Amino acid sequence: MTWSLKLLKIWRVPGVLTAVRDSLGSLVSAVSLQAPGRVSFLATELYAMKIDLSFALDAVIVALVVESDSLLAVQLVTSDVECLALEGGLVDEIRNLLKSW
Repeated sequence: MTWSLKLLKIWRVPGVLTAVRDSLGSLVSAVSLQAPGRVSFLATELYAMKIDLSFALDAVIVALVVESDSLLAVQLVTSDVECLALEGGLVDEIRNLLKSW
């Protein structure tokens, strides 16, 4: 699974566009989400990550490769340390989804 996250400025609505691709690069799923107000870039990245992982779990995808352009999001999710930031709830949800594999 590959993630492509981009800020949507075309429609001047803050949010993300996330895409799931198979190992051949073919599009499996794409979702466009509008941000629910002013949220941090990190929260947006983490929310898109959660949506993609939930989709992969529901679609019973066995082999999984996760890519993100947010080093901080990846570090928070892969760390064993509790995330005390405002986004800690999202980090915990993503960690729980990853344990499902």
